[in-house]
Amino acid sequence: MRTLEEIEQDLLEIRHAGEAVQWTIAALCAEACEYVSAKQVAADIGMSAGQVSRLIKTLKAFPNPASRSDLPGITFSHHRLAATTDHPADWLAQAEAEQWSTRDLEDALKQARAGDPQSEAARQWAAAVQRVRKGLEAVAGEEQRARVLDVLAVVEPYQSVVRHG
Repeated sequence: MRTLEEIEQDLLEIRHAGEAVQWTIAALCAEACEYVSAKQVAADIGMSAGQVSRLIKTLKAFPNPASRSDLPGITFSHHRLAATTDHPADWLAQAEAEQWSTRDLEDALKQARAGDPQSEAARQWAAAVQRVRKGLEAVAGEEQRARVLDVLAVVEPYQSVVRHG
């Protein structure tokens, strides 16, 4: 019988392989688009033209494997979201530093695009709250987790004050 560690190691390897497959699909789509349109490639492989275009845009934003994150929490989807910006490497670095999920990154990008003058402060606030939430995983006991959640329940309503001054 396999140990939990062996099973988890297999799962991580498969997940990593899945990420590599995404990059390979993007590279193959880009190569195919040298011959025909993204719309034609999409039709031929059962994807939408938008999906093919996003794959290619992601590949172009991170053309070197060395420029791509291989951290466990950073996925191809993080790269895809960062690729929609003027500074994809900066956004990816921020996502790595803050340990953002793809939803966290998407929310930060929406705030930045909204042009809200307080968006940077709001982004930092959201990042701080997210770090606290993720830090709960490292807290030893249920009592400590409950205390931190109580503090967050008090603090989170003030996020709107940071956002809107």
